[in-house]
Amino acid sequence: MKKVMILFVLAIFCASLATHVSAQVKKSKLRVLYVGGSADWSKEHFNDDVAFQNNVKERMASFEKMLKTYFTSVTIVNADDYSQQMSNDYDVTVMDGTPKSIIPYFVYMAKHMYLNAVYFNSYFDQPVLTFG
Repeated sequence: MKKVMILFVLAIFCASLATHVSAQVKKSKLRVLYVGGSADWSKEHFNDDVAFQNNVKERMASFEKMLKTYFTSVTIVNADDYSQQMSNDYDVTVMDGTPKSIIPYFVYMAKHMYLNAVYFNSYFDQPVLTFG
């Protein structure tokens, strides 16, 4: 019984400490652009497109909530609506979705040529954090 009481008091102490620490988070003044559009799993793991899209929305909402805890200015866009010029107005872009390519993936089987898709031009020089 004594061990249970000690564990209970320890749990309450840890919970109050966690609440106290999280209440003192000072937000950074960075302007963050979050580009969402990814799900937690690949599309094959979902029964239908509606379930996939719901997971994407849920993931974007979770990232929005987390980012707004630590940064004063957060903007959320879907990867389909993103263009690299948007990043010019922000201090950092958090890339969690795949934007439209400016040069598509290319395969030329006769010569065994494979060229990856290009998402940013060579002049793009903004800070980007990517999730894979």
